[in-house]
Amino acid sequence: MDICIVTGASSVIGSEYVDTVERVCDGIDELWVISGQRGHLTELTKRYERIRVVPVPLELNEEMSYSFIGEMLKTNEPNVKMLINCCGASEYGAFTETDEKRIFSLIDLNIRAVLAFEKMCLPYMNTGSYIINCGSVSSFAPLPMQAVYSPCKTFLRCHSKALRGELLPQGINVMTVIGESLENEYDPSIAEENAYLTAHGTDLRALTERSLKAAAKGKAAYIHRGLCRFLMAAGKILPESLAVKLVSGGKK
Repeated sequence: MDICIVTGASSVIGSEYVDTVERVCDGIDELWVISGQRGHLTELTKRYERIRVVPVPLELNEEMSYSFIGEMLKTNEPNVKMLINCCGASEYGAFTETDEKRIFSLIDLNIRAVLAFEKMCLPYMNTGSYIINCGSVSSFAPLPMQAVYSPCKTFLRCHSKALRGELLPQGINVMTVIGESLENEYDPSIAEENAYLTAHGTDLRALTERSLKAAAKGKAAYIHRGLCRFLMAAGKILPESLAVKLVSGGKK
């Protein structure tokens, strides 16, 4: 049985990946959609017919969630053709004013959950399988007011490159996808969020379709559109201290 797993399936980008995989990907028997939003997952199971959608309502900042997924994999012994990690949470605000519980939650959702799913799924992945990790333009430079989120995404980008180097001899690709405003938690008005992102330059359908093709071709990264590419180039050229100063409004 060939499956695709999408974490953070109730987020804007996660929901779009579910839609795109169901619509354009052949050879997938089941789509495991993972999120803490039970109602939205139930909605997804009713929406699609071509591929069987398996809702897995789990809170990824709870330890028992990983044991549950591990048991599902062990029981079904699937071939995981795609793992698409859209789990995560964004943050904007002073570190000193951010609740400690919130800080640990950001680390759990943006780093721990991604690595845990990679670790659990890799024994069930084979030649031609691939992992997509949703990154962020915030990973290109250390950003004040995002003193947890920005480093988390920087770690994830570097981790994805390193893991890709380990897995390429096995024919398994790991790719980071970066587009404008992918760092969105679940919102019941998901249609409104999609409209907002599209209006601000993020064509979610194009992003998900092109990134899936890029991952299948073995690409290391998919950077969506010119703005993200410009910011990536600027992050490589500008000293980090200058980037921090610019974001801080020129304050020393």
